[in-house]
Amino acid sequence: MWWIFGFAVLAAVIFLLCIRTEGLTREHKRLLVQHKMLEQDSVLLQQHTYELAEEFSQTLQQQLQQACRMTRLPPETLQIFEVCLRAVPSICKEVSCRQQTLQQAMYRYLQLHSELTLPQVDSEMNRHGRLVPYWQQQNFAGYLQLCQQMIVLVKENSHKEHFRQSESA
Repeated sequence: MWWIFGFAVLAAVIFLLCIRTEGLTREHKRLLVQHKMLEQDSVLLQQHTYELAEEFSQTLQQQLQQACRMTRLPPETLQIFEVCLRAVPSICKEVSCRQQTLQQAMYRYLQLHSELTLPQVDSEMNRHGRLVPYWQQQNFAGYLQLCQQMIVLVKENSHKEHFRQSESA
């Protein structure tokens, strides 16, 4: 008699476990689909981010080329600025995909694409007080602001700007 009761309880437990397993299987499938959709969204967002970084870099490079015509800054400084502007898309990828720090990403970029070294870049950034706070932020947003400030610095050190200031005095 007890064995019939035990068998009934065991059958009920097995039945409940089967129902629960079926529910968990459905939930698992739903979460897999949701994860796949989020992953696709993430890839699309990364792609758009890289495209924007590329456009930003090109725009700043054009602005630098225009501003370089009249600048008083030394060619070495302008070369470092140009390398930094070209590095924007690569640094974006390194920081976002590989979870590297800004300095690691910059070091890698310089190794692969330039004859400059990180200490040279660091020294140049620290020579200009306006650039120091952005360089020290050590994040991608700060790096983008740094690049913008490079253009402003080149424009402010132009012969044309110097001529305008002396005329207005």
